[in-house]
Amino acid sequence: MPEEPEKPNVETVGSYPEKDAKSYGYDAIEGTLGSVPIVGAGLQKLVQSLGYDPYRKREQEFVERLGRIVAQLQQRDQLDVEALRDNPYFEGLINDIRDKFRTARSEAKKDLLVNAAANTIAGITVDDALAGRLLSLLEQFSPGHVLVLKFLHDPTANPYARKKAETLSMGALSHMVEAAFPNGEMAGNTISVIYADLEREKLVEGGLHVMMSGSGLMSKRTTVVGDAFLRFVTPNC
Repeated sequence: MPEEPEKPNVETVGSYPEKDAKSYGYDAIEGTLGSVPIVGAGLQKLVQSLGYDPYRKREQEFVERLGRIVAQLQQRDQLDVEALRDNPYFEGLINDIRDKFRTARSEAKKDLLVNAAANTIAGITVDDALAGRLLSLLEQFSPGHVLVLKFLHDPTANPYARKKAETLSMGALSHMVEAAFPNGEMAGNTISVIYADLEREKLVEGGLHVMMSGSGLMSKRTTVVGDAFLRFVTPNC
């Protein structure tokens, strides 16, 4: 009988603890509701169904998703776990990302946060001051902001925008953004709000409604900070 191939030495993630020091608040609320006769178990179940305790559900999901990423990196010999454990930058940033993950309101936002954590694990680092700002922007922005920013980083990569540019001798950047999302993800008012946010935070440059040639409309619009933000939230491992 042929020998089974040796399995890679991959550090696994242990089972998630049901209790920790941070779960006290939820336990206290749950216990208080149960002690009020008028409220009873009905509201207890409602609180539970809303996922009020972020430490038993959201944090477990975060740990499990990061565990899979760590295992993949270890299998490819792209990760030194011991070095990460002794890295205060890594620990602080991952804790901050985890906190944001607990309150994320969409799967798309959670994916962006996991991407940021994965990039941090993989060694894609930024300056401490910039990391704090990027994480704050990630919490503030919607997934739509990231979609528009990605488009503005390289408009030529979008086939719909390329086709639109071929038909224009002059136009505004707003026309290109609308064309880039033909399924109606970005209505005119939404584009204006998103672009104003990106411009205010200095992630893009150039006016949204300034008229220019078709070739000018396809130019890169993201700034150095905008590029850093995209590296922070784009999957690279």
